[in-house]
Amino acid sequence: ALDPATIRARRRHRVRARLSMAAMLVLALGVGAISGWQARRMTMPTAAAPMADALQAYRMFALNRHVNLDVTQQHAGELQGWLDQHFRNAARLPNLADSGFRPVGGRLLATDNGPAAMVLYEDRQGDAISFYIRPPSPNTGTLRRGQRREGQLVASYWSGNGYNYALVSHDDASDMRAIRDASRPSAI
Repeated sequence: ALDPATIRARRRHRVRARLSMAAMLVLALGVGAISGWQARRMTMPTAAAPMADALQAYRMFALNRHVNLDVTQQHAGELQGWLDQHFRNAARLPNLADSGFRPVGGRLLATDNGPAAMVLYEDRQGDAISFYIRPPSPNTGTLRRGQRREGQLVASYWSGNGYNYALVSHDDASDMRAIRDASRPSAI
């Protein structure tokens, strides 16, 4: 029992056992930290694409002609007055007459951050372009001028006067030209 070789062997065995336990503890903490960091990503809300609600509104109201609009334009300027009632200091409605589109009606919508509105424009062939206005969200804030495609739709978006705006249409050439011309800073 007091043999020096046996004592050294037991001591080495205890040191190895303690080192093994310490290594297992470090490994378990590392795996737990990495797993927790990865799981955190899954629970975080993903940032919505810019003006995704504008594209949804277009699909709902411009593509589905059976859904009624809140207001229809009977005479020039009526929709601008309606928009001014709900949005202070908002940009003027774009004039798409040179491209053959005229405003036909509007719909008031709700967002988490306040009211939004969509004004629908149509041309003689029944093609539609929508003008969408909403308050900025706390997550995205104001938007840099940009454009995004989603399927057959394209949205041109920007911010100004405390609101986010978008023009949405199908991605065919004539609609795109109207959007490009109407969303220039000098046109708004």
